[in-house]
Amino acid sequence: MEILNFDEKIIANYIETIRPPVEVRKSIDLGYSFSEKEVVLFEIRPISCETNRVAHYPFVKAKHVKAHKHWKIYWMSATGKWELYEPNPTVRDLAEFVEVVENDELGYFRG
Repeated sequence: MEILNFDEKIIANYIETIRPPVEVRKSIDLGYSFSEKEVVLFEIRPISCETNRVAHYPFVKAKHVKAHKHWKIYWMSATGKWELYEPNPTVRDLAEFVEVVENDELGYFRG
């Protein structure tokens, strides 16, 4: 996968540091989707033991608000709906987003 810009590089590097060991990645892994307007981090898990199909389970996203020049952070609630993350709902850039996700004060992102 070719990384196109600095912001995506921040996310790609972060995901690489938190991925599980290679020997368990067929059972669980982490990935991301990236666009200029939105970043989503997700778990990757097999759908069943019988196929090679996998599902993506998102746990955190950041949406860029161009007018305000910041990113809004959301977490996936148990109801399957995106909720604005409190106490840090906005960050200036994706490096700060990574810090919020890593610190995860409330345990919303990775349990």
